[in-house]
Amino acid sequence: QITAVFASVKLLSESIAMLPLSLHKKTGDKTEQAVEHTLYKLLKYRPNNEVNIFSFKQSFVASMLLQGAAYLHKGMNIYGDTVELNVLLPQCVHKERINGKIYYNYTDKNGPRRLAFEEVVNIPYFTLNGIDGLSPIGVCRKSVSLGLKAENHAELYYDNGGKPNGFIKVPQSLTPAAFERMKSSFNENYGGNNSFKTAVLEGGADYVGIPLNMKDAQFIESRKFQVSEIARIFGVPPHKIGDLEKATFSNIEEQNIEFATTSIIPFATKIEEALNFHLLTTSERESGYFFKFNANALLRGNIQARYEAYTKGRNWGWLSVNEIRELEDLNPIENGDVYLE
Repeated sequence: QITAVFASVKLLSESIAMLPLSLHKKTGDKTEQAVEHTLYKLLKYRPNNEVNIFSFKQSFVASMLLQGAAYLHKGMNIYGDTVELNVLLPQCVHKERINGKIYYNYTDKNGPRRLAFEEVVNIPYFTLNGIDGLSPIGVCRKSVSLGLKAENHAELYYDNGGKPNGFIKVPQSLTPAAFERMKSSFNENYGGNNSFKTAVLEGGADYVGIPLNMKDAQFIESRKFQVSEIARIFGVPPHKIGDLEKATFSNIEEQNIEFATTSIIPFATKIEEALNFHLLTTSERESGYFFKFNANALLRGNIQARYEAYTKGRNWGWLSVNEIRELEDLNPIENGDVYLE
């Protein structure tokens, strides 16, 4: 219900979803994509038969942000290989420990079912014990609640014609029946959408408005503060969710790079480590398999700075032409794997 919350969740979930996620294998000093592994195609192109990989990543990241954790159910074949992944609704998941082992009780429109620990990938957003996730909205409930109250106050304010409340002054005392009749009649005929109609008062009554305006109440300033407060909760730069008050053309690029390094990369690392732990066997991890997001696109910066960095890497001998071309999404060329000495 708060636009800043929606914008923050949308920004983070789409930023993570657009990053390519691949399964790699390191052999000695050489690292390459494990394209022959079943999990490579599963998390590169199609996690199941119903959603594409972008929507899949976006949905479970949104679950982490809104509910504190994402739960992925592993569909396995008779050999125990994971052949599909499905996002579980986190609000339908209840964990319990039986004889020292964790189980996930999941209840949806198809009824309840109990899932073993090995069937579920648990990715907590922020955790104190490594298992249970805490949502930023839940932890910072008071700040979010204040934002909701500000939204409700604005709605009530404009429902009443954008004018402050007032009182009716009468020259004599009214009976309880006359008091209720005058109050209900005035509110019905001149409140809400009827605020700008001409009022007719009887018996010498006089309407006195309260001289209070939104600026005096610092309402606008309060709403601006709530945007920056929610941006701080989710760890996003305010200008990324539409608050440009303190942003300048000279510092937005630095803020974009800082957003990538302090918000996106730590988030991506949480997901990588959870996938490594839950999807790969011990022998596969020991053999050098690991999941990795490609975050180079977020760190490119402006074209001049990027090309200067490539020139240094090329001249100093730690980047080849084909490695540079790969970073720029270009095809390799013949003899492009040579390093300068």
